[in-house]
Amino acid sequence: MTRRTTEYVIDANNRDKGKRFLITEMDSWGGERWATRVIVAMSQAGVDIPQEVMNAPSFEALASFGINALFKIKREEFEELSDQLLDCVKIIFDEKGSTRDLLKSDIEESTSIFKLRMQVLSFHIESFFPGGSQPSA
Repeated sequence: MTRRTTEYVIDANNRDKGKRFLITEMDSWGGERWATRVIVAMSQAGVDIPQEVMNAPSFEALASFGINALFKIKREEFEELSDQLLDCVKIIFDEKGSTRDLLKSDIEESTSIFKLRMQVLSFHIESFFPGGSQPSA
């Protein structure tokens, strides 16, 4: 089965305005490993994690727990996990919709990087919220 995808367009009035990106969901193994790593890092940071989340780490568990706890983990771990989110992103570089891997030079604004990471995270967990609503960051 094909993994889900979505397009994200930067709409901020800055140097990245109008740039288009294709977000593809992680495969099931990668997603489970990413979610487990987040939950372990939060636990090590002293976040009180419900037992049901510890028993079945997943994007679904993160969605039910609340994503704000992600910001409590160690900076180094957070950066690695955040970079893994960007592995789900390709830039759309022409009108035909052609894509390629994302390069650091593709994004010129730090706020665009943050928004893109949050978009990837929201894309992965939005299906676990009633009505498909996205979590707040």
